[in-house]
Amino acid sequence: MATLTIKRNDLARQIEDALKLDGAAIDLTGASVSIVLRNRTTETVIKRAATILSPATAGLVEYQFVSGDTVVAGSYDLEWEIVFPDTRHLTVPDNSYHTLNILADLG
Repeated sequence: MATLTIKRNDLARQIEDALKLDGAAIDLTGASVSIVLRNRTTETVIKRAATILSPATAGLVEYQFVSGDTVVAGSYDLEWEIVFPDTRHLTVPDNSYHTLNILADLG
């Protein structure tokens, strides 16, 4: 996932991603994962818990938007923060950001 575009106030979309490091799936067994969104204009940050999909060894995660996430139209940087059972942190992607574009709706 490099870029995702949705409309303002849409909550029926979810984000799925395969978290990898150096091309290999990250084993998320026992870990917790958060999605972090930063509005590129206002620099407001949203951080929410994500769901690790089974099997955790595949590095698959998903996030279901909730009320308030998609209220402000604009471009957002998106990254995933992983906390492993031994409390080490890893941020993915590690060399850039994914992009979330929230477009203004017509209504």
